[in-house]
Amino acid sequence: SDFFIAGSITVGDANTYKITVDEITSSGIVKSSNGTILTGANIVGSNVIVKFKNTIDNTEKSAVVRGEDGKYTIKLIKGQEYSVTVSVAGKTYEAGTIVADKDKEQDITIDAQLAAVRGKVTDANDEIIKAKKVCFYEDEACTTLAYEGVVSEDGTYGLYVEPGKTYYVRAAVPEGNYEYTSNYIYVPLGSITVTENGTYDLKSSKMCVSGKVT
Repeated sequence: SDFFIAGSITVGDANTYKITVDEITSSGIVKSSNGTILTGANIVGSNVIVKFKNTIDNTEKSAVVRGEDGKYTIKLIKGQEYSVTVSVAGKTYEAGTIVADKDKEQDITIDAQLAAVRGKVTDANDEIIKAKKVCFYEDEACTTLAYEGVVSEDGTYGLYVEPGKTYYVRAAVPEGNYEYTSNYIYVPLGSITVTENGTYDLKSSKMCVSGKVT
């Protein structure tokens, strides 16, 4: 079996022991298998979270990725192996394992292709639709939800989706224009084909009058 040096033990007297665990700083870039940098900077209303699970004692530590460079930084126990998962706006992806053997750059790559998409959600008059979220479906009937993302007050959305696909999109608008409600009116926003990272504005064929979509 494998053995790892995790620290040292100091004997003070017959009843006193001091255990010192050596830690290292692990850092690197978080990305998808097609090279897209993953960061909360590209997601409206959410973050990218990297979780490290010790394969010996199952303890977990996590790091939030917010910067545009997609870098994480975390303290890990020297010599220990960690299984890594990455949470991107509510979806969790496997990212293999790393060994915290010394202070060095260790990039994290998830086992999935993703593209960063963002844009504005507007009506037929180019006015902002006061939606709470946008929903990306894999079928034209909008029965198979693939991804959903938050829409900010200025009508901006941002999330990660799998590239090379066509998505049928709807905006979820609070019923009665109430801010706190679980009831939504779903407004069709047409379809988009995502090929790469970029801006994909979403526009309804309907008009928004006094906060209501008509």
